[in-house]
Amino acid sequence: MKTIALGLTASLATLLAAAAPGKIAKPPQVTFSKDVAPILVKNCQGCHRPGETAPMSLLTYQEARPWAKAIREAVVLKRMPPWYADSHFGKFSNDRSLSQSEIDTLVAWADNGALEGDPKQTPKPAQFVDGWNIGTPDLVLEMTKEYQVPAAGTIKYEYFTIPTQFTEDKWVRMAEVRPGNRALVLLVIWELTDSHPVIDLAVFKSRNWLLSTLTLSLMFAIFFGNIVLTPMWLHVQLGYTATWAGYATAPMGILAVLTAPIVGRLLPRVDPRWIVTFGFGVLALSFFMRAHMTSSVDYMTVAIAMLVLGAGIPACIITLTSLGVSDLPPEKVASGAGLQNFIRIMSMAIGASITQTYWEHMTRHSRAELVAAIDPTIAQELATKAGAIGFSPERSQSLFSGLVDGQAVMLATNDFYAGATLLMLGLIPLIWVIRRPKAPLKAVAH
Repeated sequence: MKTIALGLTASLATLLAAAAPGKIAKPPQVTFSKDVAPILVKNCQGCHRPGETAPMSLLTYQEARPWAKAIREAVVLKRMPPWYADSHFGKFSNDRSLSQSEIDTLVAWADNGALEGDPKQTPKPAQFVDGWNIGTPDLVLEMTKEYQVPAAGTIKYEYFTIPTQFTEDKWVRMAEVRPGNRALVLLVIWELTDSHPVIDLAVFKSRNWLLSTLTLSLMFAIFFGNIVLTPMWLHVQLGYTATWAGYATAPMGILAVLTAPIVGRLLPRVDPRWIVTFGFGVLALSFFMRAHMTSSVDYMTVAIAMLVLGAGIPACIITLTSLGVSDLPPEKVASGAGLQNFIRIMSMAIGASITQTYWEHMTRHSRAELVAAIDPTIAQELATKAGAIGFSPERSQSLFSGLVDGQAVMLATNDFYAGATLLMLGLIPLIWVIRRPKAPLKAVAH
């Protein structure tokens, strides 16, 4: 107990000593001369000086002090200094962005009175040259015509194209933009146009690419519509749980995995249009099988239709992707494959959305037709028979309404798959408009 008491007494004495007046270390005072000016020299005075584009000069304390609060806001929001290069990719020698410690210094200066400090500690302003900052350039490109700035109002981004007249690729070591009237220009965002743009719309000129992309996109729209519809139908119509709906859909992957390498081996040996024709025929067969199902369909019938569907997927996807780039120049293959993939993914989303909307609409439409076609006497007769075995009128009416709803859902599902069957068959003639590649076709990544 004595040891504990002594320990507590010593600890208490230590705390009291640390908290005694005059013993607390004060944080160093942030001043313009010692702390802020070096940051402004390095990062800001290139623009914030007389004759340049910035609206005020920050060369001296007298010039910077009135803007202390504005400086604080600009650096906290990272509006200034303007620097939009991604710091995750390389380091730039002219990087003007502020580190977090520099931002904290400017914030502390503004929040604590924006003091000047000892003027003798102020570094000399940066030295700038008149004229070109990069030295005499090898080439000067000018706007083809002047732009007249209106006296009032808001101006949206203006885009000016300046021809280079280059006939071959050039390495650019340094570049500088010099506005004719600096008072009217704050920032210039410029780029050198690339002969290999991210999205090369020139691939649309290729008949093989265009038709392959069109058919592949329509196929994917229907295919993913089917992927969305089948589990919903099994759940709403047949009362399947999510797990069993997944089991009924899963067999699609079996033949897809088994037939993919076969398609890859056949590509260089067989006219690829026959392979795609086979694929669309298999898809049409699978959809046709489901277009004739009834509300009493069993699990195995659904699973077999999905199993058949899987056999057609690789024949369509692998072959159409390879056909799409078959007649593109080598430098456009990557762009064509990338754009085709983007359109394909977009079609998946659109197809899934349209399918669900169509299914819900056709369910309401089919129900309205069924209700209009039902003989009222039959409905009354069924209600009477249900009452005879102990059902209340409300219960019998609910059961009868449920039967009608179930048949409406089934009819809407059949309509979708009938339409999908016709679309798959209708795409086959389009495949034969595609030119057969002159060289043996090779599978490409998809």
